[in-house]
Amino acid sequence: MCGIAGLIGFEYPENKISEIIRKMQSSLNHRGPNWKGFWTSKEDKISLIHTRLSILDLSKDGNQPMNSSCGRYIIVFNGEIYNHLNLRRMLKSHKYNIKWKSTSDTETLLECVSAIGINKTIPYLRGMFAFSLFDKKNKKIYLIRDRYGEKPLYLLDLKNGKFAFSSDIASFAFVPEFSPNLDLKAASCFFQRGYIAAPMSIWKNVKKIMPGSITMISFSENKEYYISGMKRYWSAEKIAIKGQTNLFDGSYENCK
Repeated sequence: MCGIAGLIGFEYPENKISEIIRKMQSSLNHRGPNWKGFWTSKEDKISLIHTRLSILDLSKDGNQPMNSSCGRYIIVFNGEIYNHLNLRRMLKSHKYNIKWKSTSDTETLLECVSAIGINKTIPYLRGMFAFSLFDKKNKKIYLIRDRYGEKPLYLLDLKNGKFAFSSDIASFAFVPEFSPNLDLKAASCFFQRGYIAAPMSIWKNVKKIMPGSITMISFSENKEYYISGMKRYWSAEKIAIKGQTNLFDGSYENCK
């Protein structure tokens, strides 16, 4: 378990941005006590925040935010990619001679995106995860959650070209301009079901990134960020429907 967070579209003096980052990191300390890291681009108006719980690679080479070897992508990642060693073997079989710096699944994911692109990479992933990837070339941020939503990821939309995201909704208390207005529909859902159904959260302007989905935030010509799309890359409903059209009608002997 790690903590990820980020600021998108905020233009504040460096000392104020640093203060916000420090406070957001503190709110995520329980998720990742082993390392705190951040990356900021004043030009792109982006800050990525990470608190690390070291699991697969205990060395500093697994620290985040992590840059791809090509320099185009930077990522903050929470979770585990179970098949990441298979992905490394796949890349090698396709003649991608990557000089690995660590044994972390974060680096595997990042270099896979660098080699074959985000849309081709996502279907290969098996695991529980939530991550944010910034494409420096196209000025686009991807917010991606695992198939069943095992790892949390919230998005704050201030409706003015400014966004924030986090593993923990409490982090938004330190984001300037955030107003904690109660979502009565979400509260009603909680009292009826015992939980708040996605994409709602307890706050009106905060939504959960949907399981099995990619949310894209892009930089417009007038130099403002906006949500440019959301797509489902996996659906349990579609898998179930597909299975019903291809039912097994054999016998136990056929399975041997």
